[in-house]
Amino acid sequence: MEFKVLAIGDVVGNPGMERVRRKLRQLKRKTEADFVIVNGENASVVGITPDQAEDILDAGADVITLGNHSFGKREIVDYLEDTSRVLRDGAGMCTRRRRAMWPWWTSLAAATWIIPRTIPF
Repeated sequence: MEFKVLAIGDVVGNPGMERVRRKLRQLKRKTEADFVIVNGENASVVGITPDQAEDILDAGADVITLGNHSFGKREIVDYLEDTSRVLRDGAGMCTRRRRAMWPWWTSLAAATWIIPRTIPF
């Protein structure tokens, strides 16, 4: 069985967001991708807002990965408490409730979404 993953690198600022809104669903169809991963940590140039995360997911992403720039927009913190489709990196970032966080990396994103909580990391 073949499983195609489409990984989109850094979406940066308004031009990147506009491109995702207009083209991601079309690209997903064209590539026949089964799963789409988008790195969104720079959607606001440095950081990502909840509205931007929702726009990326609405455009066809299955998950969004974050990284060291993710918290440039503090309003994302509360949003992360309520979503499982935005994956934080393993650099020790904690949300305000200091819940334990698993170290997710882009290479594990698809497996994590498909088989939740069964990966022993």
